[in-house]
Amino acid sequence: MDMRWYAVLAWYGAMSFIAVVLYWRDKRCAQRGAWRIPEQMLHFVALLGGWPGAFFAQRILRHKIRKRWFQMVTFLIVLVHVAAWIAVQKKFL
Repeated sequence: MDMRWYAVLAWYGAMSFIAVVLYWRDKRCAQRGAWRIPEQMLHFVALLGGWPGAFFAQRILRHKIRKRWFQMVTFLIVLVHVAAWIAVQKKFL
């Protein structure tokens, strides 16, 4: 595997870790009635490549799963990444 792919995987891993931490912190803030992390920030980190971590955190922490609009935007972010990966694969294969 080309070294660029390792860099991409490392980026996705780092962004996913950040997403999990942000979701965890937002969940704790919600439980304590403290200032919350804006939903735009959660989506931005997912868009930067943290969508696997965001998806994992939503399910494991059971956080933001009732908000249909939030779930729809998250799903669209995943679709954007999948489409981008398909385009990259077609170009380089």
